Amino acid sequence: MIPMAGANFVFALNAACFFLVVRAVRQWKQPSAPARLPSERFFKSCGTVIRYTRNAPGFQVVLARNFLFALFISVVPALMPVVGLKVLQLSSSNLGLLFTSMGAGSVLGAVFIIPWLRARFSSDCLASLANALLALVYAVMAFVRQTELFFVLTALAGVGWTLSASELWVAAQRTIPAWARARLNAMVIMISHGAMALGGVIWGSAATIAGASPTLLWAAVLFLGSLVLVRRLSINVVESKEVTPTALTEELVAA
Repeated sequence: MIPMAGANFVFALNAACFFLVVRAVRQWKQPSAPARLPSERFFKSCGTVIRYTRNAPGFQVVLARNFLFALFISVVPALMPVVGLKVLQLSSSNLGLLFTSMGAGSVLGAVFIIPWLRARFSSDCLASLANALLALVYAVMAFVRQTELFFVLTALAGVGWTLSASELWVAAQRTIPAWARARLNAMVIMISHGAMALGGVIWGSAATIAGASPTLLWAAVLFLGSLVLVRRLSINVVESKEVTPTALTEELVAA
């Protein structure tokens, strides 16, 4: 589409689609249930989240796993365009197809592969398998120079990304209590996006200094090393004490 209409048209079309989404969301009326807890000020609410995290080992595990996963999955958006444009010499349309293949892999994995795997393996095992698949994809990407094969690898990266991210998200929902779900989900997203931004700087700088292929190899090695590091950080349902708003208030008073 870019060669035919230009990049400006594509960005404008994308912006228009977002406006349609905003309009649809504004028209979506949900039944509002009365709040069981009094409203909190912003900074007090942030303090509640920090105190809950300090008292919830299961949630700490989820945050650590999300940070490491986002740090290494940022290799895909940071280096795939570099490899596509500089190494494979792809055109703008073929670079779009590169990301399309990753999206297609994500969809196919979510529809056909993930349900089959979830019926046979635990969440922790699935996340580890998905991360190992991503590490393998990074290592092979460092040597592949055929465009079609590279498209297959990006599809596999989409499968691994979707599988690992979905298992981490499900694990987070299992450990988060209902009374703090919105705030703690915001913390998970903040940690993940912050790690992805940090990873983008790290991998982009490494590619500038050493090249894309060596960076992909090092990313694969470090990703595998992180799997060894987090073997004790199981994301299966963790038995931890239930931290309620009352308990957090009592802790604050005692402090």
